[in-house]
Amino acid sequence: MRDEICHLWFGHFNPEAPLNYFIQEYVDDEVPQSQFAAEQGQVEFDYNFVEIDLAKQFKPIREWLRGRCNSKALLDSILQASFELGIVEANVFVLARKDEFHTPQSVGGPSYQLWYLGEHRMRLKDTEELIIQANEADSSLVRPSPPRVDRAAALRRVKAPATALMMVGMINGATGLLVAVMGLAIGGMNLGMQEGFIGLFIMLTG
Repeated sequence: MRDEICHLWFGHFNPEAPLNYFIQEYVDDEVPQSQFAAEQGQVEFDYNFVEIDLAKQFKPIREWLRGRCNSKALLDSILQASFELGIVEANVFVLARKDEFHTPQSVGGPSYQLWYLGEHRMRLKDTEELIIQANEADSSLVRPSPPRVDRAAALRRVKAPATALMMVGMINGATGLLVAVMGLAIGGMNLGMQEGFIGLFIMLTG
């Protein structure tokens, strides 16, 4: 961890709260990339310098601050500020380097509340840890990745009907040829019978 002047938020997120609240998705340079960024008055933020922790269960504020404060005086100060806001426990913890947000503030909606507790010199996770945490958040809170396409299997699925159609065509062609040959044979037989009847008629009348 590294010491930074940081913005600090605690939050209460109900099960109905937007799961992608902190997840950034690029649309264009003017559109906020996440609801969190929009409500903090900016377009985006850098995951390398913002620590976002969402817990399944509410935890006491003191537990969230364990190992983050450089002094007991700072710990007591944050605990007192939380108490005055009525925050005894939280299930969301956000710590961001000061330069990442220019107008940090408390925000909320029908299913969530995020309280801003000011600037403090605190221990922020190293960049590598934050990147891993951001990747885990992306995979678990956004939509699942589309399934990988097995191109070979797809080609086999396409090839099978094509082969079947080709075989049907060949069978139909062979059937047509057989019909044609039989037609010629029958035609020849009919012609032979006609010539026989003509010869017999000549013999009887001669």
